[in-house]
Amino acid sequence: MAFTHYILVFFIIRLSFSPSHASLFSDAICSITPYPNLCKTLLPRNNSIDIYDSGRLSIQLSLSTTSQIINSINDFLNPIALLLPKSIISALQDCQFLLGLNIDLLSNAVDVAKKPNNSLENTEADDAETWLSATITNKQTCLDGLQVATSNLQVANLVKPLISKALFKKGWNPGSGVGDVISWSILKIRQKVVVNPDGTGDYTTINDAIAAAPSNSLAGEGYYQIYVVAGVYHEYVSIAANNKYLMMVGDGIDKTIITGNRNVPDGWTTFNCATFAVDGQGFVAMNITFKNTAGAAKFQAVAVRNSADLSAFYSCSFEGYQDTLFTHSLRQFYKEWDFALSTLYYAEYKNIGPGSNTSNRVTWPGYRGEINFMDASCFTVSNFILGHFWLPWTGVPYTGGLYL
Repeated sequence: MAFTHYILVFFIIRLSFSPSHASLFSDAICSITPYPNLCKTLLPRNNSIDIYDSGRLSIQLSLSTTSQIINSINDFLNPIALLLPKSIISALQDCQFLLGLNIDLLSNAVDVAKKPNNSLENTEADDAETWLSATITNKQTCLDGLQVATSNLQVANLVKPLISKALFKKGWNPGSGVGDVISWSILKIRQKVVVNPDGTGDYTTINDAIAAAPSNSLAGEGYYQIYVVAGVYHEYVSIAANNKYLMMVGDGIDKTIITGNRNVPDGWTTFNCATFAVDGQGFVAMNITFKNTAGAAKFQAVAVRNSADLSAFYSCSFEGYQDTLFTHSLRQFYKEWDFALSTLYYAEYKNIGPGSNTSNRVTWPGYRGEINFMDASCFTVSNFILGHFWLPWTGVPYTGGLYL
């Protein structure tokens, strides 16, 4: 039941962000969670309690539970790692990594919830909700990998739903904001390096250039920019969580190509088979093709896996056969690219011109046709991913809201 704490955290925290729910009975709080019985064992029974303190307690419980689960996985993995199949080792290593990310995300949420007077800026509340949402995604990815890799290991039983954000929304409630039209840029570059295999640049490989990047940069310090000269790069690239505000610029689609062929049947998980994996906040890629050439017979084979908050891909292409682009978690922006998935939501709003006739549209499962202003407003860059707070720093052009 350890992972169930996460679900309760999200409900309790979202409720505690609401000024209209400052004090409630614990049973009333627990009744709107997906695990009310477990919730009642964590909070004082039938007492009127401060919802903010309950929220803080829930985050701390989730944080300590996550640490315990990581320790359990370490204990399980270390003595017998050499005896396990590669697929199981990969799944367990994914869990170690993902839950490590959750430790950081939950720690950030703890800091936000400590704010005096139980008052938060809208951006702070949105950040906290995003972090807690990402912990759900990370937990589920861990669970998915374990379920695919094994049906017998007891460690799989540790992984149960972790966090729900319903109480968070009820409490420190993020605002919707206004979708302004914004296309200006305040891009700042702190350092530029060049990757060229012929030796005329600063580095001959992408990974060497990344290894030289500063750690834990702040947005205001500017981007560490890597210019990758045209060519085919057979590299598996990982932008770690501490490689923040890194920008990678190529010479154009089909000119600068990063390629690999890892896949699930060969012992990788969907999460760790990516040719290009991103965890560092603020990452930006421009003018690059990302490939996974494993082929259709190899099933899941990811070209790009993006788990980076406030990240953007501009004028890039993603090529593969299954799970080519894995938009894993947190706030992401994509512009000038072409991709189609049955699991996505496609809709149109006030299209004009020769192509606006919808009678011959594609029949993808996710296509919804024409939607109204209110529905469309939910999906603007400013409202959906709060782009007006962070995209200007990336240099990627965008429109924040709807044209009226």
